[in-house]
Amino acid sequence: MTGCWKGVALVVAWLGLCGTAAWGQYPTLPPGPIGAARMPEPIPAGPPKPVPEMMPGPISPLVAPPGPCPDLNLPVNHSSAFQCENFPLEEAWFASVGATALQRQGLGNHPLAVLDPSNIDTGFLPPFRSPQVQNTNQINPALNLGVRGTVGYLWNNQAIEFTATYVFNASKSTTQAIPGQIDGLFTNAPFGFSGDNGLFLQADVMRTTHTSELGNAEINYRRWNGAVNGLEFIFGVRYSYVRDKLSIFTDDDGLTFPDVFGNPDPLRQATYVMDVKNNIIAPQIGFEYQTPLPTRLLDWIYVGGIGKAAVGPNILTSTTTLTRGDGFSGFNSSHTAIAVSQVYELNGFVDFHILDRARLRAGYTAMWFVDVGTAPNNLNLDLGSPNSHISKNGNILYHGPYVELQFLF
Repeated sequence: MTGCWKGVALVVAWLGLCGTAAWGQYPTLPPGPIGAARMPEPIPAGPPKPVPEMMPGPISPLVAPPGPCPDLNLPVNHSSAFQCENFPLEEAWFASVGATALQRQGLGNHPLAVLDPSNIDTGFLPPFRSPQVQNTNQINPALNLGVRGTVGYLWNNQAIEFTATYVFNASKSTTQAIPGQIDGLFTNAPFGFSGDNGLFLQADVMRTTHTSELGNAEINYRRWNGAVNGLEFIFGVRYSYVRDKLSIFTDDDGLTFPDVFGNPDPLRQATYVMDVKNNIIAPQIGFEYQTPLPTRLLDWIYVGGIGKAAVGPNILTSTTTLTRGDGFSGFNSSHTAIAVSQVYELNGFVDFHILDRARLRAGYTAMWFVDVGTAPNNLNLDLGSPNSHISKNGNILYHGPYVELQFLF
């Protein structure tokens, strides 16, 4: 019996030693209240931070810390601080100034004089189908220099602007000097223009000069949609002034029979002038579109185009004069009519955004005037009935380059 209790005591002592050795070899942290055991906080390396002074709330406005300055405030009508679509739209003045050079299209085929087979001042009409020596198609109209500018105001997604273009007077001539062999196609010369057996027959010199002038002013309203980048719609009113003038000078005997000082006889000289002026006032619609080049290195360069169309009344005036070399007037006749004319404008351009609020624009423009009066179409070589009618169905095309600086203030 005693041996039995000794054996039980030895087993209990051995189990106790094994349990003590196991805890000492594999020490573990007591589990936390939830989940895995938490790591203890590191031992502070410096002095403890002071605990801020606390006070029960709410805080009085007198002791509350200052907020952001008013410059950071959003407008009252701003819907949200986090919606890029609702950013405040710009309001500003804008202007541009530049130069242009426009050329009128050719004058068409209008015979003015033929070659006389002889150089004797007979006063007889030229033979049938005599070769032409002068025609309006021999004149290549000059490149007219001009100025252009715009001033306007934009707000939100719309703008109103005033723009103007003026092309100065420019002239181009063709001259034939064939002593005694130029037969002008004028007929029924009035009293005082008989010359030497007909001032316009067997003449020595004929010079035809074409002169043109162009002015344009517009008031336009522009509107665009933020969802369609680069597209603007244009609604406005246009005033266009187009002047077309032909002057035909004839010298009957200036080369054949000059005076003792070598000067021509002014009584044998004459100048015929056809001067046509168009004044068009018309409502117009149009558009402008531009887009940057599709490359990041050149995204400061934009390309675009403008198209406009206008239809409206045209107050058209034609003035016909015949003046002798000494100032004597054969006639001075004017005629006014009203037509319905059309104006079309196409414009292609490249914009260089040289500054944040300034850009340089270079482009090419074309302006086409339809159903207007032109000097060649209104030529009346029957001097007995000047301005017997006025033609309103002419077309004039001006085209050429331009350059301008545009500013946003």
